[in-house]
Amino acid sequence: MKKLIPLLLTLGLVAALSPGALAAPPETPSERQLNLAGRAGVKIQVKRDGWYKVTRSELVKSGLDGSAPARSLQLFADGKEVPILVHGVKRGRLASNGWIEFYGLERDTLSTDARTYWLIAGDTAGRRIPVSRPGKPRRLASPRSFDYTAVRKGRTTYFPAPDGNPRAFYGQIVLSEVVTEELILHHQDPAAKRAVLDITVRGLTPRPHGLRISLNGTVIDTFDFAGQIPAKGHFQLSGDLLKEGKNTLSFVSTKGEVDASVLDEIRLKYAHRYEPDNDTLAFPVHPGKQVRVDGFSRRAIRLVDITDPGSPRVLRASVSKSAAGYAVTVPPAKRWRRLHALVRAGARRPAAVVANRPSSWHKGDRTADMVIITHRSFQGTLGPLRELREQQGLKVAVIDVEDLYDEFSYGAHGPEAIRRFLDSARKNWQRAPRFVLLVGDATYDPRNYLGHGNFDFVPTQMIQTVWVETSSDDWFVDFDLDGLPEMNLGRLPVRTSAQAATVVAKIVGYERAQRAPSARSALLVGDANEDFDFSGANERLRTRLAPAMPVEVLNRGAGGLSNAAVRQSLLGKLNAGPTLVNYFGHGSAQLWTKAGILQSKDADDLRNANSLSFYVMTTCNNGYFTDPTRAGLGEALLRAEGGGAFAVFASSGYVDAYGQLVLNDELYKILLADAPTTIGEATTRAKAVVPDMDIRRTFALLGDPASRIR
Repeated sequence: MKKLIPLLLTLGLVAALSPGALAAPPETPSERQLNLAGRAGVKIQVKRDGWYKVTRSELVKSGLDGSAPARSLQLFADGKEVPILVHGVKRGRLASNGWIEFYGLERDTLSTDARTYWLIAGDTAGRRIPVSRPGKPRRLASPRSFDYTAVRKGRTTYFPAPDGNPRAFYGQIVLSEVVTEELILHHQDPAAKRAVLDITVRGLTPRPHGLRISLNGTVIDTFDFAGQIPAKGHFQLSGDLLKEGKNTLSFVSTKGEVDASVLDEIRLKYAHRYEPDNDTLAFPVHPGKQVRVDGFSRRAIRLVDITDPGSPRVLRASVSKSAAGYAVTVPPAKRWRRLHALVRAGARRPAAVVANRPSSWHKGDRTADMVIITHRSFQGTLGPLRELREQQGLKVAVIDVEDLYDEFSYGAHGPEAIRRFLDSARKNWQRAPRFVLLVGDATYDPRNYLGHGNFDFVPTQMIQTVWVETSSDDWFVDFDLDGLPEMNLGRLPVRTSAQAATVVAKIVGYERAQRAPSARSALLVGDANEDFDFSGANERLRTRLAPAMPVEVLNRGAGGLSNAAVRQSLLGKLNAGPTLVNYFGHGSAQLWTKAGILQSKDADDLRNANSLSFYVMTTCNNGYFTDPTRAGLGEALLRAEGGGAFAVFASSGYVDAYGQLVLNDELYKILLADAPTTIGEATTRAKAVVPDMDIRRTFALLGDPASRIR
């Protein structure tokens, strides 16, 4: 054996002789997260940085095993263990009056402000926050103040800029009239000589811009910038301009009536005295300096070293009575530190404490032909649709979208988890799904900045096209980002369980109805030929469809009919329930043509429930479903209780007319040549002939991709 070792070393095989060579590699955070999502535990959500407390009663109510050894309690965030403090241990268990504490961090993404922490009873001892004494205070002078930054982020204006910047929410629009923003300064040091103001703005138009900025009535400076890209201004201020409490910043444009810009972020760095704000303060301690924070209302003060917020340390504070209440003194140390002091009764409460529902959709032993990804509130309405598809031979899996967040994005709400799951399923499942149905509405405002409601039930991906920011559901299944989906995907954009039940009943009723092929018909609607030959496009489609079914054509402007007469005729023909309804022309999110011959509000008046239609909308924006304030035409027709559509194929953006004609022509070629083809397969295949990426990415199927034309 001794003679073999040099040879094995030469060949690089000595590791084979080591017992450690067979040891499994350590878990990655994503692997650990999959394990957490698949077991019993408690999910704790936080939305602000700070020190948190959760009682045993809250934890047990949310699913924690109250008999678990206290030493086994483990807390995780983003797949990494987070240390905790455990209080009230009796006989090795968390007592009825016990609790845990930890330092939590918010999450700030386009989709969510919540970070999820997992508390479990693990198989090994959990990490604990160390407690130590920082030493004894000395007879040293303490600094009066430290640099503190007050931040104001306006999120009241939706402005998806054309440069593709993912941030689409800003503050006030600045024009030729003064707009103001308020910053509240606490414990401002009047002896400080300087302050710093940083602002981020962007122009609303591609032209020169100017802002005159004032603070508390005094003009600071004029800031010039250009175009629609973000611009940053940096201004040195005299400390005399600041005051305790409310400070007013004023902005006005300087380039005339057409100068328009929008505020993004305002940061004012000022000298903050070492005094707590509402019994709490995060502050720096510089090397060799002793700091005294005075003005707490209670003696019981928690002092936490958050220099590394993922590995905090509790320091036993030196607390003394003072004229202002109570003071905590931090003795000097050799390194810079950031500390957080608060009265113990002031620990934050989590935004939510709920039981984890174990899931394992990542496992490779799964099989499904169709997956329905939905919000939990709609699951109870999907039974009839699932039953129908299974009777047709499809194996269906219904998935709570929250399970996908738990497994694939560490519990964070957002579209990335859905895409990662579908990619995982196609690579790892024994039989990957061909059809994907999303059940639930989405919104361009998932954090409800504008206050219209929380409607991001199953999020979509917002993309930047040539003209606008809009939704792209096919992004979920476009794994190589060539604009072509690799699974057949559709969405039911519903907001309530009643809407979900209505749409499901329409789809199921349509497919169960007995219709002879001879009962099929088509209605082709065209806009006036003002800048495009829409009637010619209709004639081309009529020629293609006529051998297969009766075709009616209704062109605006033909035969001398007024817009009102065309609208009246159109509504009557839609109520007759043609199998196919095709529109060529101009449109926007809620209507056909500038004259509005069909509008979202008309959907509820349609009465063709016994003969529902498949709408193909060769126009702009009819497939836009992410407006939180009103329904787009496509989703309105799908949701309509008395009739309308069982499915809609339309774009969510502004797209080229010629490319749409190519898509339209290919779609009907597929549907007519292969009648049993599902509408999902037909719409997916039709995109392959269109080179225009915006058409590929924005045309969406509002409906079930496994449906067929009857």
